[in-house]
Amino acid sequence: MGHAMGAGTADVRLVFPERGAVEPCAVVDATGNAEVFRSALALAGRYGTVVLLGDTGHPGAQRLSSEVMTKGLTVTAVHDTHDRPGWDEPRLLRYVLGMMERGLLDCSGLITHRFSWRDAPEAYRLVNDRRGETMGVAFLWDGAGSGDGA
Repeated sequence: MGHAMGAGTADVRLVFPERGAVEPCAVVDATGNAEVFRSALALAGRYGTVVLLGDTGHPGAQRLSSEVMTKGLTVTAVHDTHDRPGWDEPRLLRYVLGMMERGLLDCSGLITHRFSWRDAPEAYRLVNDRRGETMGVAFLWDGAGSGDGA
């Protein structure tokens, strides 16, 4: 089963407390956090792929490590403008949502904060000011929402 992790590097240890003989063939870093990118490189298995979905805003902060060479890793970046023949945005969306529906991809850890839609300015301030602490913000349309934590 795939797991989604929060934005902190400690989450890598929580999701994979003992990697043992089985290492992930693919690790997706959707955080935009340079420290998590380093952890993703360390976590990926031999000949694995690290997929970058997040952008630090400072690409120079995301540095390659020796694991890229010693493990033969592939690093690839994905962006919504990177449609490829046969893998356009609608197909990818159907694929990911299907995995979630079948319980093959747990994304519950991606929402770190919930806000009422009325508190949108506060949510945007949080995302801009504390980027390393926010993974995903959900807007609640029923008026509920605390702002801190899921």
